[in-house]
Amino acid sequence: MFADGILVASDLSESTYTNAAPYVINFNTSYYGYEKVFQVNESVNDLKAMASWSSISNDLDVRLTSPSGTSYGRAESTSGYFTDERFSADISIRDTEFDTFIDSSSPNTNFGSSTSLYVTSDMNNAGDQAASIMKWSLPSAPTHNTTIQSVTLYLKGVNEPYVGWDAGSDSRSITVYDVLTPYSVPTWNNNATSQTWESGSFSGSDYNNSYAIDTLSRSSSIAGDVVEFNITDSMWGTDRVPEWDDECSIVLVGSGYAGTDADPSIDRFASSDTNENDHHYDLNGWRPLIIVEYSITKETSEFVWVQPTFYEYPDTDMVEAGNWTLQVSSSSSDEPFTLTTFIDKKSATQIASKAFISSFDESRGDLSGLVLYSDNHVVTSDNQSSYIRNKSEWLSYFTPEKDAFYSFELSWNDSSTIDMSLYEGTELLSSSNGIDPKVVNSSLLTGNDYHIIVNKSAGTENDTFFTINATSRQLSGLMSAYYDSGSSGVPRYRIWEGDQWSVERSANYVGGSIRQLILAESPVEEEIILGTGDYNRDFNVQVWDGSGWSGVEQFTSYMDSSTTRGFDIGYESISGDALAVYMDMTLNEGVARYRVWNGALWSPASSTDATNPGAGNVCWVEIVSKPYSDEMMLVTLDDDNDIRAQVWNGSGWGNLITITNSAAAYGYYQCFDVGYEQQSGDAMVIWAESNGDIRSRVWNGVSWENESTIFDLGVPIGYWIKIATDPNSDNAIVGVEDDGMDIHVSMWNSTSWTPLTEIEDDCYEYSKRIFDVAFEGSSGDAMVVWGDSTNTPKYLVWNGSNWGAEGSSSSLASSGYTRWVNLESNVDSDEISLITSDGSSDINVQKWNGDSWNVPYEVEISSSRYYEVSDIVYPWKDTTYSSTELNWKEWRATVTSSLSNNSLVHLSNSIDTITADGLTAIDEGLYEANNELSAITGNSTVVLMSDGLDNAGHHSLIEEALRAKEHNTVIYTVGLGNNEDEVDPILCEIANITGGKYYFAPNSTVLEDIFIGIASEITNFTAAGPTLSMHIPHNYITGLYIATATYIPNSTNSTVGNSTQYSIPMGASQGNAEPILSTEGDRSELLWNLPSMSPGDKWGVWFQVKVQGAGSVPLILPTSSINYTDVNGTNIDVKISYEGETGISGFGASVDYVSLGNISIIPESPTVLIGEDALLDLKAVYSDGNPAIANMQIYSSIGTFNETENPINITISGSDQINLMSMMAGTAHIKAIGSNGNNSVSSNAVVYIRPKGVITLS
Repeated sequence: MFADGILVASDLSESTYTNAAPYVINFNTSYYGYEKVFQVNESVNDLKAMASWSSISNDLDVRLTSPSGTSYGRAESTSGYFTDERFSADISIRDTEFDTFIDSSSPNTNFGSSTSLYVTSDMNNAGDQAASIMKWSLPSAPTHNTTIQSVTLYLKGVNEPYVGWDAGSDSRSITVYDVLTPYSVPTWNNNATSQTWESGSFSGSDYNNSYAIDTLSRSSSIAGDVVEFNITDSMWGTDRVPEWDDECSIVLVGSGYAGTDADPSIDRFASSDTNENDHHYDLNGWRPLIIVEYSITKETSEFVWVQPTFYEYPDTDMVEAGNWTLQVSSSSSDEPFTLTTFIDKKSATQIASKAFISSFDESRGDLSGLVLYSDNHVVTSDNQSSYIRNKSEWLSYFTPEKDAFYSFELSWNDSSTIDMSLYEGTELLSSSNGIDPKVVNSSLLTGNDYHIIVNKSAGTENDTFFTINATSRQLSGLMSAYYDSGSSGVPRYRIWEGDQWSVERSANYVGGSIRQLILAESPVEEEIILGTGDYNRDFNVQVWDGSGWSGVEQFTSYMDSSTTRGFDIGYESISGDALAVYMDMTLNEGVARYRVWNGALWSPASSTDATNPGAGNVCWVEIVSKPYSDEMMLVTLDDDNDIRAQVWNGSGWGNLITITNSAAAYGYYQCFDVGYEQQSGDAMVIWAESNGDIRSRVWNGVSWENESTIFDLGVPIGYWIKIATDPNSDNAIVGVEDDGMDIHVSMWNSTSWTPLTEIEDDCYEYSKRIFDVAFEGSSGDAMVVWGDSTNTPKYLVWNGSNWGAEGSSSSLASSGYTRWVNLESNVDSDEISLITSDGSSDINVQKWNGDSWNVPYEVEISSSRYYEVSDIVYPWKDTTYSSTELNWKEWRATVTSSLSNNSLVHLSNSIDTITADGLTAIDEGLYEANNELSAITGNSTVVLMSDGLDNAGHHSLIEEALRAKEHNTVIYTVGLGNNEDEVDPILCEIANITGGKYYFAPNSTVLEDIFIGIASEITNFTAAGPTLSMHIPHNYITGLYIATATYIPNSTNSTVGNSTQYSIPMGASQGNAEPILSTEGDRSELLWNLPSMSPGDKWGVWFQVKVQGAGSVPLILPTSSINYTDVNGTNIDVKISYEGETGISGFGASVDYVSLGNISIIPESPTVLIGEDALLDLKAVYSDGNPAIANMQIYSSIGTFNETENPINITISGSDQINLMSMMAGTAHIKAIGSNGNNSVSSNAVVYIRPKGVITLS
């Protein structure tokens, strides 16, 4: 209900869950309002107004109205965002994955229509009974600030299969307990044959009978009723507190049921298999239902956000300027609240920046510019270099120019702890944590965006320079080949093209309808051999050279059968030669033939070892290559249950051995397999015996070891066997499919096998190899994938010590179950490709990435489900790495308004171009600012603002701060954010290094105040306590002239003013600025204490002196100066330059020359900067102490005098000055020799030339 557009009351809750009922809602229509008008008088992109209060029992509503009359609020414009748009959402947990179960009375767990949930008790005291196991997964939170209050399970009772079985009036109970073991493999799962618990007594089964979650007591039939169990206290993960996304495994256990095993008393509930469409008007269509009740913690704030930024730049949407009206309403009149307005950071920065430059005045020579970071541009390079500080990270984004397998190596020179990670979006592809050298690698595809994060956790050096070098090698390819009934004699194939399968292509016609198909890949070059057997019993081969297929060669037209694979192809691991082994019944029914491919042609056909063949016709041929060797193992099975094995040594066959004469299968099924351990090189032949044994025999490279029974399968017997070996160890996995449609697996750790584990008891049929096994290429994890009676293959992963929970790959989305299964591992990574056929004769391929399966790709829709007519391989790739250029997105800085070429108006316009995008490259901004200031002499200041952590760029922040300090640049730093944790602590360090200050701005108002304050400081050139020291001659001798100037008392006339209004002082005398008089040596001082002066202020004085003497002498001596203290507290002394002199009537008297007493050379400052003048005061006195006339020759080890001379010759009369300037740093050793014709004397001095500037004001 709304009043004048303001929400005053609402009720969204339902009164019941299982039955329809009317809503009864009471509304309180009284409300209280508050109104406030505020003004937006700046250019702002985003505006947010928020009301906050303390009591959760109250709820305030906010409405914001623009100057033009548009209202924003819950019942108003939808362009505002509001925190209280939360609502109570229905949660329906009804997918089969949420309530799967296993029950003992009806073991059909494929979710067929016959499955029900049964509960009984032990009726014959034999330790067996019916119980229903369930697994429930809670969904993600429906909205924020929610707390689960209860979880309730509802079940619909249904009639028993036989009327007499209904528990009816039995006084009984059903108790809910936790299942202790992982739900996927409860140890007391029902056995479909005996209908008892596999582990024996139900009393010892794996549920927690010490903790009853809930109990239902019943003494009447449950048929037609809805019963409920409170399962809130189930074990949800690690505790009994249900949280969103938690799951529990529970079992319903009965007690007190009457009856016997033959005539039981049972409660039966409808399962997820029930067709809900048949029961529209009942509980969840008769399915089990979970209801999650939860509470929503009320917010104590509400805001309206107008024109929110969506990270699209330039952000052109602007908030309307003028008076905005903010209204707050509540049903309570005494609720105190606070109103806060917000603008976006970009607008806040622009407002503060313009306020900052408003203090500048171009007419007085103020120069100001703007550097913006982080702009990005693309650089093509095979490396990246930058700096990283302790406990910080650096990011770089890039895109590859080609599909390849990439490797990135990180290097640095100090002892820091640094790691690197490679990402695609948020997915971690590779990490170097704990590994040396620091290398990450992964397959990368053209056009995709990736990024690298470098993280420094510790180091003695705070700033570490590092380099990342990129290399790549050829990407592992992928080829699938298969039978297409539309062209039965032409093999079809597809190639993986980086991120998708190619269009379907055709190999060469083989002459008959294909019944068997294999691919074999070369280990040394991009070559694949395709072998096919057809319904004519022909065996044909053709060779792929990387671009096309060779012509077809037929090796035989008379194999034993078209339904079994009487051929195989394998490559020698070192030479790259291939062997094709096959049966030719016209020559020998029990001895295989072979031909060798040398990369160019096939050898003539020859016979394998024929010394001890089996009694029947060979139906199955398997050949496997030894790693790092040209040895190969050949195993054959004939239709008389005989298995033979022999060894190829690279040039011939030998070591033939009889494996068995009583194999489990007599030719139709491959009940054997062979595999080589990766490190030892031992070969294991594993086979199934007709008595149910699974046996093994090992070839150790020299001889055959004794056979051993590794498992006793019993009944049924094994029909299909598959082995896979780990490419990085001697571990192996074996899988067995028996004629009871069960699948078993075991793991080999190089010394022993784990117990044989049954993972499936419902493969639907055993005439197809409906499973396969494989190892991930790098992790060492093993996998088994199989088909059950659904269209979704299942899988388990072995992590080196345990099997994980059963999982499902992606659905094949076809009719019928999975038929043939084939796995192929990529040795470069943990990727595994799965190719399957199904009941619709489709061929599907899907990939495992180490964690999950992708969506299957249907490569063929019309193949054959009866024969294994598909295969998939990863072809050979060039493993040589080479430097590879990538398109790196580098974040740099741009001078958008320069000091030398642009005006303040231009600067103001540049401020309008500020964006808020990309990474934070503070170092780049400071680097460009230093470059811009490098040509400036005198005072310079940088104001550096950031709202984040420095995580990009390619320069050292520390070095740039020191560089600024060397140039006498002061840096003020400002962090902007909700709290200081959001900004980089280096800002404070930068300010400290350069003598500046660090400020933190938690909001836009403080930010503007900080900027105005900094501007006030750096534009305040007030001169405090200035003094004017005027030196005039007193018995001052120069050449043959001498003079004394005497101040005339009360002769002054002083005036004050500024740059716009000032009168130059003139006579007559006013006596209004009398100096302080003093005399020392050859000069007198007139000292005026001036008032403090600000920029533009002027002060002047007119005064009179009386000059007596002879000749022409300077009236104001060059030692005169003005002294003041600047705003930084530094004492500044400015020399007064006066070129004039005065003439005096008379002439010089005769002078008797006496000997020189001494000369002196005194630097006014012991230290100066490169390129600046060092003023040297020269004096000469006679031996009687009077000022002397002397000729002086002066030398310096570096630099020049008076800009051009070294040495310099000069005549002084009492005293004089020269300057020394050097363009190189060092120590200037100065020596002066003075003479007057009577004698010579000398003096020495030292001036230090330093490579830095000084702050001067004039």
